[in-house]
Amino acid sequence: RHSLKTVVLSIALAFMASCSDDTESTVAEVRPLTVTVYASGTLHPANEYKVYAAQGGLVSKVYVQEGDTISENMPLLKIQSDRSSMNTEDARLSMELAQQNYVQGSPVLEELELQIRMARAKMETDSTNYSRYKTLHQNNVASDAELEQFELAYKTSRNQYIIAQNRLASTETRLKTDLARAKNMYRMASTTESDFVINSLISGMVYAVYKKQGEMVMLQEPVALMGEKDEFVAELTIDELDISRIEEGQEVIINIDTYGKRAFHAVITKIYPMPDARTQAFKVDATFTEEMPKLYPGLSIEANVIIEEKDEILTIPLKYLKDDRYVINEDGDEIEIETGVQNNEFIEVVSGLEEGETILLPGK
Repeated sequence: RHSLKTVVLSIALAFMASCSDDTESTVAEVRPLTVTVYASGTLHPANEYKVYAAQGGLVSKVYVQEGDTISENMPLLKIQSDRSSMNTEDARLSMELAQQNYVQGSPVLEELELQIRMARAKMETDSTNYSRYKTLHQNNVASDAELEQFELAYKTSRNQYIIAQNRLASTETRLKTDLARAKNMYRMASTTESDFVINSLISGMVYAVYKKQGEMVMLQEPVALMGEKDEFVAELTIDELDISRIEEGQEVIINIDTYGKRAFHAVITKIYPMPDARTQAFKVDATFTEEMPKLYPGLSIEANVIIEEKDEILTIPLKYLKDDRYVINEDGDEIEIETGVQNNEFIEVVSGLEEGETILLPGK
């Protein structure tokens, strides 16, 4: 029985020694190192924008469908609004009335011209009477009072004639102004009504139509999604801890889930200044620098933004670093090292190790 315990203990010690001998190790090696920042995101058409209606109303006609290629200013949807139509009709009627009032022979002008003719006739009669009594007065036939009476009548009718002429001139000016204003109002009303035909601002593709014929459109509600046909932008999300390292012009390696492990090259073209209020992450755009296969909006992507590339530096695998500054040598001792740049696999050794030195994987 004692002999059996000795054998079992010997086997256990041998097993432990074997495990110790099998401790994973590596050596410090000189290699090129690429430092990257990880990002995720989605694909979006270039110049993507949501289309909104200028006014709410009923969708009376949809001119396009998803996937259509269209040109700039082509109609997308038509919104029917009874209020807009009534405003346009009222403006049209006001303009027609102003035109009728201003035309020669209109009732308004004809009445004023009649008043002028009547005032002129009275003035001419009073002028004749005044001239006759003036002659009679000179011949001592008419009295001073009679002469003054006819003189006053003449001056009064003359003033009434001048007033009638001025009234006609001012009325013509007012009617001319009213007509110009009515034309402007009708033009504005017609323009407002034309706003209910929504046109495309770009030449591109219709990626989504959110409304069907007969549905209601409210203000601040999108009706369609537009964008470039064959040009896409990678919209990436960068952690707030990394955004200070991102600059326009940096190279980006992108993987698109649809195309497996195939890598595509892009470049940072825009950094949005405000973070997302909920996640505090920043948005950046990357534009592809190579000819791309068929792409679709909304495809998920993963990316690595290249921050720095070093050709030949001393490195160790990142998992061999303990507490951010120690490694374990062959004797099991901790050695403090100075580190530099790193990526997801390796970290630079600035000092504390020499090329070819063996280190052990730290225990858990």
